[in-house]
Amino acid sequence: MGKYLAIATGTIVLLLLATIWWQGTAIKGLRADLATAEQSIIALQAADTAKDKALDALREDLAARDSALAARDLRVAEIDQQRSAALRALKEATRNDQQTTAWADTAVPDTVRGLLQ
Repeated sequence: MGKYLAIATGTIVLLLLATIWWQGTAIKGLRADLATAEQSIIALQAADTAKDKALDALREDLAARDSALAARDLRVAEIDQQRSAALRALKEATRNDQQTTAWADTAVPDTVRGLLQ
């Protein structure tokens, strides 16, 4: 019976050693996976930071573009008002002033017309 007990004890010890070895191998693999995951996290955080900076730059560009468009729209409105005022003044002058009416009715000479084309 002592012989069977020794065999049983040896088998149990071998099973325990195999289990410990398997767990050690599994732990090493898990640690490698963890290191890879941590590196991935660092890379993703860097990419996220770069994305945030790019978005901030785009937002600044958008704000600058919007302000430039608003300034352009104001300038266009001013020019339209000036053009309308000048056109009204010209129509008023051609309607009420005899000299301007005569000048407006005069044909442009062919040489001047050729230069303007």
